Order: sequence, then structure tokens, then C-alpha cells
Amino acid sequence: MSNIEELRLFRKEDIEWLQTWFEDAEVKRRVEGMMPLDEWFNFADGNENYRVWAALEDGKPVGVVMVEVEEDLTGNIALVVDPFLRGEGYGKALIKRTMALPEMSRINKWFAGIEEDNERCLACFRSVGYSLEHEQPDEDGYYSLIYFPES
Repeated sequence: MSNIEELRLFRKEDIEWLQTWFEDAEVKRRVEGMMPLDEWFNFADGNENYRVWAALEDGKPVGVVMVEVEEDLTGNIALVVDPFLRGEGYGKALIKRTMALPEMSRINKWFAGIEEDNERCLACFRSVGYSLEHEQPDEDGYYSLIYFPES
């Protein structure tokens, strides 16, 4: 079972271990838009509305979570879990931990766009209280999942 001990800001040197996760076909297919990682990092690092954290357990990276905050205070959340740790609760722990960060307390709506065939990810977000915004995926094959934090 997952035990995320530290959630810290993602650093440029973290690209090295994150790159290895892209050797996994599922990771590459789901988040290939992050490639090349150097350009993605420079975008994230230079954008005050975009935050990226590395999740660590025993000093080892277990996940990455990204949140882009829109003007209406919607937090768009996405994550990547170490492919060798799938199905062990890290995604769920990472979502909960991120939404509880003090700097995320201003978020009044959380949003996740998830591919219709990504059943594990859909189940993960639903297990922490996200619900489908629409019963059908959009024209690109993505479900919109939303969560409203308690005030």
C-alpha cells in the first residue's frame, strides 16, 4: 500500500527519473504530450499558474502530479505514477495529498480529463469523490471528472 512521505516541487534534475517511466508503453501513450520533457519542464517552471510536485516514498520517486489553476480557480489535475507501482493506491494517495496542500485551498472546483479507455484512472479519481460531469466522453474520447471541495 502507498505511503507518500514527501510531496515536493518537481526539479529539473527529476526529469532523469521521469524519463525512464516513458519507457513504459502505457505512460508514453497517456502523457506523450509532456514530451520532450525539457520543454515541458521549462513551460511548467515559467508559468505561475502551473505547479508540479514529485511524490516520494523512502526517498524514491513514486509519482508526479501537475495542477494548472485557471482564472476561475478551477484546478486541472493530472498525474503519473511509477509504472511498477500501478494498482497499489499511489494515485489515490497522490490526488488526496495534492488537494490538501495549503496552496491549493483556494481551488473551488477540481477537474480531470481522462481517456474513456483508461478505466484504472477513472476508477482512481472516482474513488476519491470525483464524478462524471457528463455521462458520455467528449468528441476526443475524454471524460470530464469534477470535484467540489467542501467549504
